[in-house]
Amino acid sequence: RANASVAVKTIEVLNSRRGFGINDMEIRKGLSAARWPGRMEYRDGNLLIDCAHNEEGFASLGEELGKVAGRRLIFVIALLKDKNVDKIAGTVNALAHKVILTRSRNERSMPPREMKDKFRNVEAVIEDSADALKRAKSLARGDDLIVAAGSIYFIGEII
Repeated sequence: RANASVAVKTIEVLNSRRGFGINDMEIRKGLSAARWPGRMEYRDGNLLIDCAHNEEGFASLGEELGKVAGRRLIFVIALLKDKNVDKIAGTVNALAHKVILTRSRNERSMPPREMKDKFRNVEAVIEDSADALKRAKSLARGDDLIVAAGSIYFIGEII
């Protein structure tokens, strides 16, 4: 929603200052066709991938996950070194039944062992992101939801 609001405001400024002439119908059409792969994207029925990579993104993800009450959530998390692990872990800890920590192949990726003490219910620490996702899938039962998040690089590796 916030990104859409910024896009609409940008169009309004371009229309008023540069005479672009983009009308409301075109804006609605563009917004309805907009797609952000890896942002709140459900795959395979029980996998939610989200490129939340900072505390604001995780707060937004947490709000959305509040709508799936009753489902056990298995998080697969990979973060970059410059992220606020404490705040992100606070959001995840309030929601997660199990947590699997991993990393992306990016050189800025935080080693998962460095964040292990911040998260509760850590099921595994697995260096390879594909293996971490496989582990989450092996743990999921029935209506469980696997939530993969924490780094745009990580999401790029698994989509």
